[in-house]
Amino acid sequence: MLAPLRRGSTLCSLWLCLVMGTSASASWAEDDPGACVQSPKECSRIAFDAGVGAYEKGDYPTALARFSEALALRPHPVIAFNVALAESKNGLFVEAVQRLDQILQDPQTPRTLREQAQSERGIATRNIATLVVDPGTSQGATILLDGHRVQGDPPRAPANPGPHTLRVELPGQPPIDRSINLVPGETLRITLDRTRELVIVPGPTTPDPVVAPRGLHPAWFWAAAGATGIAGALTLWSGLDTLSAHSAYETDLPTLTQPQVDARVANGHDLERRTNILLGTTAVLAVGTAALGVFYTRWGSAAVRPTVGGLQVSASF
Repeated sequence: MLAPLRRGSTLCSLWLCLVMGTSASASWAEDDPGACVQSPKECSRIAFDAGVGAYEKGDYPTALARFSEALALRPHPVIAFNVALAESKNGLFVEAVQRLDQILQDPQTPRTLREQAQSERGIATRNIATLVVDPGTSQGATILLDGHRVQGDPPRAPANPGPHTLRVELPGQPPIDRSINLVPGETLRITLDRTRELVIVPGPTTPDPVVAPRGLHPAWFWAAAGATGIAGALTLWSGLDTLSAHSAYETDLPTLTQPQVDARVANGHDLERRTNILLGTTAVLAVGTAALGVFYTRWGSAAVRPTVGGLQVSASF
């Protein structure tokens, strides 16, 4: 899939109007620029406006033709930038990068346009495919891609995505032709084997990265749950012990002296304080255990997803 390009035709058309010192008219986009008999400057403006109209309609081949005609009539970085945009839209990323390099090297290029050109160059570059040919032990092999010689050691060449024709010419041997299809951004390696056949070399494969499992082991949850259970049991025992002491106090109250009453009351307060502390501890442990189980424990392939009504938990063990 080709990388999407930001639309820059409207902005560049306004710049061009300022450069040419005239205003654009929507009717000019409908004229036939090839039939223009006016001055080169005026014909360039008409062709450019026709290119903008075609680009905005998604007719990128026509936009490229019109922008190219405008550039031939009046070279200017703004027009060249629009040509590069249309080239990218037509899958001509190699040509677009070369043209954008020229724009970046042109001292007449405005700073804002230079920034846009740099950005579009990065997009186009990422879509360029690369062909690498390993001639093997064959000496004097000539590598041709679409009729153009591929240089380098090993021979390599940038290419636009899509179908291409590869030819390998060997001294004293019939040429070897092969049709290939390049994907945006890929590097295709082809080698010449002992039978003098072209073989596509699979690209280097990298093992999937080992991702450390996220979350705590379930043992932590069960340990927390055990601690919560123990605290709950102690709280229950303490509560029952406090109630038992209170019942005994009420039964023995008529026969108790004042010092005995004071001692029983103080002891009862101590028992209530102990029960409250254990109750608070149990509550904190229960909340912490629940949070640990829902948010921090690694339950196999468990998934916790927020929903409108709360949390939806699904898991497989």
